[in-house]
Amino acid sequence: MTLLAIQFSATQKRSLTSLENAALFGTCILLCTILGLRYRVGGDWNTYLEYNTDHVGLPFISVISLGNDPGYNFFNWLGANFVGGVILPNLVAAAIFSFGLYKFCRTLP
Repeated sequence: MTLLAIQFSATQKRSLTSLENAALFGTCILLCTILGLRYRVGGDWNTYLEYNTDHVGLPFISVISLGNDPGYNFFNWLGANFVGGVILPNLVAAAIFSFGLYKFCRTLP
């Protein structure tokens, strides 16, 4: 049943005008920026900051063995050791979310 719903939604795409598409894309870029560049916002900020500082100075191979989320660990390690700090993994996660929201909104009638 789920496969039929996915197939139906994939075939029912409405074509957007270039202005609508640009507005939707711009909104997603704005959302990505707001979510990714947040600083000291939210109840989980200290947890993210602590998690990021735990990655400072670790060798790259330890990123794979730190837990069950190697992608997030990689961006935390990259931010902690090179550029971006806790902002880098937030930006990446916000970009993934915004892209998914963009693709979802494109399928709506």
